[in-house]
This record gives sequence, C-alpha cells and structure tokens, in this order.
Amino acid sequence: SVGIDVPSTSVNFSIKYMLYNIHLETGTYFIKATASDGTNETNSYKQISITGAPKERTGIYVVTKKSANQLGILKVDSAFAVTPLLTLNGDLSSSAINSYDQYLYVAGQYTGSANAINLENNSIAWTVPGGSGSSPYFKGIGYANQKCYISFYNGSINGSGYIKGYNVYGSTIFNTALASGFYPIKTFVHEQYLLAEEKDYSSPSKKLVTYYLSSGAGKQEKSISRNVIEFFRKDIDEIYVMSNDLSQQATMEIYDAANNSFWSPHTLPSGKLLSAAQVNSDIYLIGLDNNTVYTYQYSNNSLLTLLSGTKAVKIEYDETANEVIIAESNQLTSYDLGSP
Repeated sequence: SVGIDVPSTSVNFSIKYMLYNIHLETGTYFIKATASDGTNETNSYKQISITGAPKERTGIYVVTKKSANQLGILKVDSAFAVTPLLTLNGDLSSSAINSYDQYLYVAGQYTGSANAINLENNSIAWTVPGGSGSSPYFKGIGYANQKCYISFYNGSINGSGYIKGYNVYGSTIFNTALASGFYPIKTFVHEQYLLAEEKDYSSPSKKLVTYYLSSGAGKQEKSISRNVIEFFRKDIDEIYVMSNDLSQQATMEIYDAANNSFWSPHTLPSGKLLSAAQVNSDIYLIGLDNNTVYTYQYSNNSLLTLLSGTKAVKIEYDETANEVIIAESNQLTSYDLGSP
C-alpha cells in the first residue's frame, strides 16, 4: 500500500505504482483506494489494465547419467550451447521442472537423495535424504502449482509406500500413506485432487487412486493393468492417461474422474510408448519405439505422423517458441511445431 497525505476535503494526486510480481497475467485488475479520517473509512476501486511480462525460455535443463552412481545437470542455452551445472550422487527415478519459481527437482531411486535445485544460482536449495539399499527409496517426483510431490517406496512388503508434497521452501504441505501392500509411482494433480499410480509390492496388480489435496484422504480408486508414462489434463472432469499395457503396447485413454471410468479416444500404432507431451487441451505429441513421433488432435480424432526416424526418449513442448524439444539417447533436437 501507498499512503497519501490529504490536507483538505478534496485533493488530486498522481503516483507511480510499481508492480513487482512478474507472474501477473495480462488482464483487468482493480486498485483499491481507502479514505480515512482516523475514525470513519470509505473505499473505492479504480479499474486498471495490466500487460503481463512475456514468457521466455532461459534454458533447457537436462538430467543425464554420468556414471553408475552419478548424475549430471546440464543447461542448454538459446544457441544450444551446453553448460555443466551440477553433479549429483545417485541414480535417477525422475525429474520435474518448476518454471514459476525457477526450480529443478531431481530424485534418485535406489541411491541418491531428492534435491530441489535453485536455477537462479545453480545451488541445491533443500534435500530429502534418500536410501542406499537394494530396494528403491523414491519412485517418482512431480510438480504442480508451485509444489513438488514425491513418491516413497518404503521397501516394506507388509507396510505401504507414501506420498509427500513440499512447497518451494521444502516444508511438507501434503502427506498420505497408501493402502497396505501398495507403493506409489507417478502422481498428477488435477483440480483439488491428487491422482496416484499405485502398484502391489508382491504382484502385478495396479490401481489409480484419487486423494483429496486438502486432507490426503482417499476419494476413489480404479484397477488398471498398464504402466503410466504421462498424465495430462483434458478438462475439469477428464485426464489423459498415456501408458503401456502389460504386453508393452502403447495405449491412450481418458480417465473420467466424475464416473471413475476409462475410455479410449483412439488406438495407437503398434509399439511401446516412450514419451508424450501436451501442446494444449486438443493436441498431443506421442513418441513410440518404432522411431516415429505422432500428433494426436482430439477435435477431429486424427493421428498423424509428425516425425519419422526419431526415437523420442523424451518430448517437451515449449509454448514460448512453439517448439518441440526431443531427446534421443545423447542427442537433443529442437523443432518448430509449425514446420518440423
């Protein structure tokens, strides 16, 4: 707030009001003016328009295996020059990026910790200690709404795994234990819920479980027979589930959260799903081990070949440049989505 001295019953003034929140989106806002004589108070509102700061890509961050027990964190700049940033001890479960706060999250699996890396100064901001045994310690790490969610294996057949959520400062903001005999793998935040892919310790049985974000209590569950690769939001009620079935055949399904059911909008070509990315609620990119990347468009239910001869181990879509970033083994390639 800014205080203005009012020496009389009527006053005109002009001020420069600085906006420091770079995350404000373009749109209509209101400035609140409060007049007070020390006893009585009245309020008024002045409508203003704000043009949000344009988004730009400052770098592509790559997590790569340096040795059996070490990971390398690399930054690729706009000229595709590669700069090594950090070396982490341990193997890799998964990683996630928090562009809002400029954080990178990296979790080990059997060895190594879960680390939150501050990309402003390329330092480790906070750590969740990991394991060093023959059983996994972490099974996944994800990001949503300025929070990261970690899947803990727990390594106990008679017990259960658990999921914890952390804010940008490393404080726990979510904690839930799974049903006895199950551990979590991939998680996804949708509206006021957290969805978790869960597996039985001692059998192939799997299920998709929905938890309330506010309490960690379970809401509903559905048996599944597939290995989830990615979740994507379709709309307020539906989520895309990109996965491989038990025969390693790629599948694309939509989970109807309201009815706790699945349906398939389109059959995928023969092959194993390696990676997928969301362009928007209508368009998705799908990489199979048949060395092909496909574009699926929901509105006309079409599946077209985008790239041939490309084994996309990882796909990311960059909305700031309308580019597709594809990792193939030890090669990183950028494509203009309009003309790959």
